[in-house]
Amino acid sequence: MRSNGIRGVDGNSFENAYGNDEYMTVLLNDTAVLLSTKTKQWIANFKMNGKVNSASFSNDNSTLSTCGSDGEVYIWDLRQRKCIHRYRDDGAVQCTAIG
Repeated sequence: MRSNGIRGVDGNSFENAYGNDEYMTVLLNDTAVLLSTKTKQWIANFKMNGKVNSASFSNDNSTLSTCGSDGEVYIWDLRQRKCIHRYRDDGAVQCTAIG
């Protein structure tokens, strides 16, 4: 994905971006960057312990789920801007997609 720049985010080329009508997230190494879809403005950074491989928003846009190269899955509350649950996917060697 190419962009002319996003306020609050360094760089302008993003390989992994996921979004819907309200939010989008860009995955940069160990961080999921939350942006407004309408304004493309930075909202928050969600930092994981490992590299972020995938992200998915809940149907009601209240949470963001991210999974990493270490098999850890994080559930983020988008209103409170914090991790509300974290677990290890014991069946995964490395998480590549979440839905």
